[in-house]
Amino acid sequence: VNGIPLIGQTHKEVVSVLKELPVQVYLVCCRIVPPSVHDSDEEANDDVCLSLKELLAEFNDKLDHGCVIPCPTAEDITKRGVPPMSPPLAMWEKEAQVVELEKGEFGLGFSILDYQDPEDASKTVLIIRSLVPGGVADQDGHLLPGDRLMFVNETDLEGSSLDYAVHVLKSTEYGPVRIGVAKPLP
Repeated sequence: VNGIPLIGQTHKEVVSVLKELPVQVYLVCCRIVPPSVHDSDEEANDDVCLSLKELLAEFNDKLDHGCVIPCPTAEDITKRGVPPMSPPLAMWEKEAQVVELEKGEFGLGFSILDYQDPEDASKTVLIIRSLVPGGVADQDGHLLPGDRLMFVNETDLEGSSLDYAVHVLKSTEYGPVRIGVAKPLP
């Protein structure tokens, strides 16, 4: 999912990865081809191999035409980390939109996560992960999961760590807070 290999992961590890995904997700799936009923095991194996060959040929044809995103190999991941996918995982508008929220005792009503920058694998971007149902951001309606967090009040968060961004958000005083976000491109 989104270039992250899940083969060999436990259910708990997979669920953890899935919970951290942005709004747009790319999945690469496979199914076990059910064996067909035949008189002998040899005939069944030939049929399954032929089906898999056809399936791989179709997959490779789609890969050649850019319809399928290649999954990184274990060697790729070991040597270079998970490579950015092509097309990019997510892209955002260049200009930030300003959303003003009124912070109260229950905070601003959204959570954030850091996400690998699709333009530079050595960097991360900060993304609105979720909105608290009925919270300030949810009621306002201008912030959405998948928006990229750019600044809070006068503090630029582009290129900052998740910990620093959380600190900035939590340390803002009650009252109006200016949140700069870049919206995802369609």
